[in-house]
Amino acid sequence: MREYLKEIGKFYFRNLELLFWIAAIFILAANDPRRYDNTLCLYTWITGNSCWGCGIGRSISWIFRGEFSKSFDTHAFGFLAIIAIVIRIAMIFKNTIKYHKNKKQ
Repeated sequence: MREYLKEIGKFYFRNLELLFWIAAIFILAANDPRRYDNTLCLYTWITGNSCWGCGIGRSISWIFRGEFSKSFDTHAFGFLAIIAIVIRIAMIFKNTIKYHKNKKQ
């Protein structure tokens, strides 16, 4: 039992980035883009001004709601961010499968 728990811990530690990006996609999909008070931007917290990346989370949230024009108005790189995140998730998933195949041999 102890070895099993150790293997589960190793699996989650190795795939922490994968879990992070999957959770980020789900959180952004569930986020209400009409609310402007939920920001993680340290620059905005300190200065009260928007930085070059502000709005990209809301842009992604608008995309998940099918509001593509609002998404582009909020931040022009929302589509590219989703593509980059999905590609990163696919790369990590592919590497995880390759790791487990090599481990069995």
